[in-house]
Amino acid sequence: MHIRFVPLVQHDTLQLETQSYTNQHHVSYSIDLFRCYISNLRLLKGDLIVWSSNSDFYLLDASKPASLKIQTAIPADIRFDSIRFTLGVDSMTNAGGVGGGALDPALGMYWAWHSGYINMKLEGRSPACTTRKQAFQYHLGGFLNGDACDQQLSLPVSPDSRAITIGIDLSLFFSNLDMAGTPAVMMPGLQSRALSVVAARMFFVLP
Repeated sequence: MHIRFVPLVQHDTLQLETQSYTNQHHVSYSIDLFRCYISNLRLLKGDLIVWSSNSDFYLLDASKPASLKIQTAIPADIRFDSIRFTLGVDSMTNAGGVGGGALDPALGMYWAWHSGYINMKLEGRSPACTTRKQAFQYHLGGFLNGDACDQQLSLPVSPDSRAITIGIDLSLFFSNLDMAGTPAVMMPGLQSRALSVVAARMFFVLP
């Protein structure tokens, strides 16, 4: 069985760098980079966890299609009706320092020991931004002193599906975002927490 993630902008598959999009306020933007961590995958039947990925972490990267498909060793007789997962890296893992595999700092998703991992990166350009090259950068994360940004998601799925496809509608992130006033979020804090809540709303199960 596999779990596949599909980055979208509204109903269209995300096109990095080449496609211009417009939000509900008629502000145009393009997306150059989208990455995020998915962890703690679980399948449930009602309130009962019937399968868990344990401590696995997955780095989704829109520029690497293979990273968007997660192969799982789920027994064929497992029955379930929802999927739960974490968007980001939990505080305990962050407190444990750098890791390997998907958590290797060389992948560019780690700040420093006191800031931890970047749960999500979203970068691009918009005429609304007065920054160099009209660039925007949203690097969301944090785990210390109330700055925890990891989000817990629970999505219903067709009972006993043998493949789950989850859409990520990036247009929802930009729907009420003031890119002119806030073209960058690059550290833990209130803005990172608020935008992380918005980011969690981008995920939904595709039929």
